[in-house]
Amino acid sequence: MITADEIRLLERHQLPADPEAFLPGYVSVYETTDILHPRSLDALSIDPDFTSGYFKDRKTQTPILASMPRLAAGDNGIPYTVLTLDSPSSRWHQSENVLIMRYDEIDREEFTRLWEAAQSKPAQILKRLVHILHGASLHLWRSFDSSDISVRRIMDDNGDSVVGRLLTANQAQMLADIETRQKPDHLISQLREGRSISHTASRLHLVPTRFMDKPVIEIRGWKADDLPFWTSLGAQAQRHSYQMRLTVPDQEALGFLQRLQQSRPDLVLAA
Repeated sequence: MITADEIRLLERHQLPADPEAFLPGYVSVYETTDILHPRSLDALSIDPDFTSGYFKDRKTQTPILASMPRLAAGDNGIPYTVLTLDSPSSRWHQSENVLIMRYDEIDREEFTRLWEAAQSKPAQILKRLVHILHGASLHLWRSFDSSDISVRRIMDDNGDSVVGRLLTANQAQMLADIETRQKPDHLISQLREGRSISHTASRLHLVPTRFMDKPVIEIRGWKADDLPFWTSLGAQAQRHSYQMRLTVPDQEALGFLQRLQQSRPDLVLAA
């Protein structure tokens, strides 16, 4: 469950549908807001003999109190030391090795100065963007590393709740690129570069070619029962050499693709 003091839905994108599910997938973008109040922990009153040291974050200069060391078992069975870390705003656990790599050890005097300064500051507001892939989207998960799957539930301030895959910024951009490749103007550019575009599951192909010495887009792999559907979108049925051919004049191809996607969003075409 993703939690925050405030969660607001910014936008929701519909992605190409799963050909087998006939339902769309979505990416929902949320803005989460956390209000970080100084904690009531009185770190300065803790006896130094009961601490593992005083530290500060190298980047933010945040003071950190290390205490309560304990042993934990690693993946290889070798135990390692874990410390409880306290900052003016939160508590977490960290291995001793990571503590040494990320933080600088300081004396009690500097720690006292930094802690008192942090406690006197007003509450901090932390905002971040969260991208969730949800809906009929399992077919899109193949685009990512299967070992990097993090499923989360999120509920915004209006009570709208979704469960889906938490995306990194790079994964969200990858899906945005997939969406871009499905836009009619992009598909037209592929066709005019001489590339065919297809819907693999139904073996439907749109092929740039010439018919009666004019540039056309030929529809191949269509079924006879679907002829009225294709002609209703603007395709022209013409018999040639004892074979019925479906073509769309090149100058009408953009409008044809737009109507096709509106009528059959399950037909995800790709070059």
